[in-house]
This record gives sequence, C-alpha cells and structure tokens, in this order.
Amino acid sequence: MIPGTRVTLGERTYLIPPLNFAAMQLHKDFLADCVEGKIDPANAIRTDFMKMADIVYLAVRRNYKDLSHEALMEDLDMANMIPAFEAVMKTTGFEPSKPGETSPGEALPGGSQT
Repeated sequence: MIPGTRVTLGERTYLIPPLNFAAMQLHKDFLADCVEGKIDPANAIRTDFMKMADIVYLAVRRNYKDLSHEALMEDLDMANMIPAFEAVMKTTGFEPSKPGETSPGEALPGGSQT
C-alpha cells in the first residue's frame, strides 16, 4: 500500500495516498484553483463536487486497484466528501489558500517584502 491518510467513507476505511502526476495533469486547472483559493470546497457547486469525487477516486484507486468508480460513489456522500477531498489535497502536498491569502509563488500586495 502507498502511504497516505485514513478516511472512513460509508462503512469502509480507505488509505488515501497522494495523487500521481497523471491525475494532477488531468485536473491541473481545478487543483490550481483550489490551491489558489478560487474554489472553496465547502461552498462548491455541483460540477465542482463531481470533479472532487473524481479526484478522490483517482487517489483512492492507487491503493485499491479493484475498486470501481461506482463503488466509491456509493461510499461518498455530502458528509464525507469534503474531508475526503481535503485528505487528498493534504496528502498530495497541496495546502489550499483561504480567500485573501497568498499562495506560493504569488506576489504579496504592495510589491516585494524583502
């Protein structure tokens, strides 16, 4: 098993590893928007939830090769979606910014702080 974060979804506990580069490439724009604080998972719209579910699946699938997308969707619900997505983000090394915070590589307001 690839190391990760344990999250209970439905009646099963999954060990969620980081995303691989293929998954990050596939969802790079959405992940960047989350990291930059442009998308707040707690206030996501329906299409965002579906993208988050797909991202969770891509991460979980790395440790559970026989798990179907449909089976994971049965375990995901509105109560565990955000914790599962946040586990993927943190395990992968992404720390989402809060609105108004700067992200790594982003300029601070008012110029440089050197």
